[in-house]
Formats: sequence, structure tokens, C-alpha cells
Amino acid sequence: MKKQKYHLTLDEVDSKFILAIYSGLPSYRLAFLINTCLFSQLKRVKDLDFYRDVKFPYFFFQDEVLQIEYRLIKNKTNQISNEQPLDSNPLNGLFNETASIEETFYVLPEYKEADYLLVLDGEFGDDQLVHIENEITKLEEVLSAYYIPFENIKSKTHLTF
Repeated sequence: MKKQKYHLTLDEVDSKFILAIYSGLPSYRLAFLINTCLFSQLKRVKDLDFYRDVKFPYFFFQDEVLQIEYRLIKNKTNQISNEQPLDSNPLNGLFNETASIEETFYVLPEYKEADYLLVLDGEFGDDQLVHIENEITKLEEVLSAYYIPFENIKSKTHLTF
């Protein structure tokens, strides 16, 4: 009698959904509008820090009844580095010119065009996801919003909180 081998595979179901939002609003204003249309309670918590002292505004809400979490993160932030002298010659002390460098950092660099990311964590039905996308897209100050397939994201480590 031949032995049979059984292989058990576990399909890891990822319950994270990322909605890319295009809006020029300040983060606190967008969080307020999302709270209004989704009846959530996003509150600003400690900013996220992925790169050397670069802060990303971060809002969080946990619905304990439905066991879902909402996270609103600004995808891009600018930081001006310390001014550095262009000419290091000490004889030119009176007219030393300095330059400041502005750098842009992203939570998801592969989606640079997205202003904000709404990360939904929990069990959602397709109709709920469509409803959330439609409600946010209806906001006058939001230009566009669409879901990003989680498997297409290269910098997934930035989305682990």
C-alpha cells in the first residue's frame, strides 16, 4: 500500500484595503470630512516616522463593534534640510551664501501622485468598500479616490502599524 501525503496550505487572507485619495486639503480638514461622511471618529495620533525624522500626519479610528480600523495617512511630506554654506571659504564670511534643500518623502513611493492613503483594516464586504469609495469621492474637495491592490504595493512594511 502506497503512503499518501497530504499538504495543508493556508491561504492568508489579508484584510487591508488601501484607498488612494487625491485632495489638496490639509490633513485635519480631510479627516473631518471623512468623519462626517463615514460616521467615523478619526483622531490625530502620534505622527508616523519612516525616514530620518520625517513626520507623516496620521489619524486613527477603531470601531470596536464592527472590529474595523481606519487609518488616514498623508502620503507625501516635504522637509527642508538644514541650511548649508555654498562657499566654505572663511574669508567670505560677510557674504556667505546658504542653500536649503527641500526633499519630498512618501509613505508609498510607488504611488507618488496620491496625496492621502486611507487604510481600512478588517472584514469588509464588496458593497461596503464601494460605499466608502463613493462617499469619499462625493466630497467636493476630493478630486479622485480609488483602491490600490495590496499585492501591487512594494513598500508594505510602511503599512504595518
